Amino acid sequence: MTIRSARPEDADFIAQTILSSQRGYRPRGWFDVALGWPETQCREFIARVAAARAVSMWHVSQFLVAEIEVRLLPPCVRYRRPARDQRLGVRSRKSQPRLDSPRES
Repeated sequence: MTIRSARPEDADFIAQTILSSQRGYRPRGWFDVALGWPETQCREFIARVAAARAVSMWHVSQFLVAEIEVRLLPPCVRYRRPARDQRLGVRSRKSQPRLDSPRES
């Protein structure tokens, strides 16, 4: 298994993960309600946001992905929450080593 930082080419996978996580056990999530579009269009929009130059909480730089034999695993992601992380003593991303190259586990 390889765990690495997400890249722009992972945007479709990240988009599906975001859409699924926002829905939870319900049929519609925040993007479904806010955009009012069919699922395919919502996914395409989220993928564009995830790969955009502007960094947001949905940007690929905020995610890690896990691969087995070059196949992405089901969501292995973590949203950053700076205030909570600080309270819990979690190191900021700036103080953590970059995952530019894949690491084997």
